[in-house]
Amino acid sequence: MIGNDIVDFSMARLSRCKEQRFIDIVLNAHEQCLLAKSTCPFRSFWQMWAMKEAAYKAYVQLHPNRFFKPRSFECTGMGAHERVHYKNFSVEVITEIHESYAFAQTTSEQRITRTQIQELSANCSTLGQILRKPLFYEVSEMYGLSKSSLKIVKNKAGVPKVYCGAKALPLHISLTHHGRFAAYSIVEY
Repeated sequence: MIGNDIVDFSMARLSRCKEQRFIDIVLNAHEQCLLAKSTCPFRSFWQMWAMKEAAYKAYVQLHPNRFFKPRSFECTGMGAHERVHYKNFSVEVITEIHESYAFAQTTSEQRITRTQIQELSANCSTLGQILRKPLFYEVSEMYGLSKSSLKIVKNKAGVPKVYCGAKALPLHISLTHHGRFAAYSIVEY
């Protein structure tokens, strides 16, 4: 399983991460202490948001039922390699903080993960245009398949899978976009 999330700092609202009501919806008491100790609360808040969203996407691959409980996903810290816990589920999250964005990715398996982050151009009309081409190229190289035979199908919980014709390929994918950035992550199983 894999989950990822990206937050474009230019699109993330500074006001939202200063509103106590919103903070209480997203962060538990431990995470609010981490935020209070942070030298850059804006980036720290959105980093934890991305970590929680990545963990949520991985969790939903195992338990396909959509819900919104960001506070219930607990970040152990705000380093580059941390864990996020939800009930009996725990997963490692790798976070990259750049000047323009925060990117979080998780995988619970000791497998090679392939990731690509792209800055979007103004003339891209759909996320599909942005991510499908490089994703299908990568998958076609991995399996020796024609790019034109590949498609992405989402299940009822919104979890995407890559298919070649009617057959699901043995990999997990996660797609994300926010503002000027989009990314995909792939892990084989």
